[in-house]
Amino acid sequence: MVAVEEENELDESAAVEESSSAEMVAVEEENELAESTAVEKDSSSAEMVAVDKEISILSQSYEIENESNISLFDLSIEDPSASMMKCIQQEEMNYPSTSTPLTLEEPQEQNIPDEMLVGSWVSVGYINKWYPGIVEEINLTENEATVKFMEIKGQNKFSWPKKDDRLPIIMNDILCVVLPPKQYKRFWSLSNLDYAKSCAAFDDWVDVNP
Repeated sequence: MVAVEEENELDESAAVEESSSAEMVAVEEENELAESTAVEKDSSSAEMVAVDKEISILSQSYEIENESNISLFDLSIEDPSASMMKCIQQEEMNYPSTSTPLTLEEPQEQNIPDEMLVGSWVSVGYINKWYPGIVEEINLTENEATVKFMEIKGQNKFSWPKKDDRLPIIMNDILCVVLPPKQYKRFWSLSNLDYAKSCAAFDDWVDVNP
């Protein structure tokens, strides 16, 4: 019996020792895993820090390069008008002008009566009288119109002369546009309205051309 009890005690002791050994191995494995995890975390943190620093350095370098490029670009830009003025001034210094400066003539005012065309009838102031006539030509370049005139036979009485009376007239001497005169036997007459209008325009024309 004693031998059996001693054998049982040995078995229990061996079992206890195996259990404690297994627990120690498990604890050591957990410690190794924790250390490995810590090392990996430290390594990844260090890598992230290094990447952040590299990005910061590249960003600063890019900003400096852009600023230098912008400043150079600004220096290279010049107002075209200022550049042209410099060229003109340089040419004037190298080749001083001895010619008379050009002067632009003001365009002559063209006082063309309303609705006046080739074939229109007009009243024209000439010397100290006015005459009706028909427009045969308009010369805008010379500010003139060629008019074929009738001659005066009395108050509001006109006729065609035996020889054509045709003259170039400046626009300012044309008093107004009238309707074609009506023929009464041997003479022609304007309407009362056109005759009165022509007389009033002639009075104004005399005041301007005494």
